[in-house]
Amino acid sequence: MRTRPVVLAAAVAAGVLLSHTDAHAAITVKACSDWTNKLEASKIVVAPDPPVVGKPLAVTWTGIVKKSIQKGAKLVTTGKVGVFEVWRSTSDLCETFKLACQIAASPTGQTIRADTAVQDSIPAGVTIKYRVEAYNPDDSKLFCYETELKFNRG
Repeated sequence: MRTRPVVLAAAVAAGVLLSHTDAHAAITVKACSDWTNKLEASKIVVAPDPPVVGKPLAVTWTGIVKKSIQKGAKLVTTGKVGVFEVWRSTSDLCETFKLACQIAASPTGQTIRADTAVQDSIPAGVTIKYRVEAYNPDDSKLFCYETELKFNRG
């Protein structure tokens, strides 16, 4: 299994989103129900759990890359409180994760690690619903994950 170190520009993008139901529940992966993911996660580990505002956050993704990730792929992350969109970001997937794109599809497992600090501007105690979508430059879908995260104050 190969390991590719990556860095997150957005606090929870990580290429994956995670589900968090209360302060003591483990964070788990939740694929978007309206997508067929081309990056299939078998395991995602987040530390610390729960995330802490202003502290480092590490996300380690393990899974199968079913479709090549092309140079210029984009990452779209949205955050909502209730039904109101409070945050939207579009970035270059390869630059955000410091990936040497193109990454070929492979039937063998890969591990990708993303590190970032949870931004101080994220309000502690508020539950934010996140959705992360990734597309190749031709707009073909790569992956989509959703979650609800409640950040603690450090």
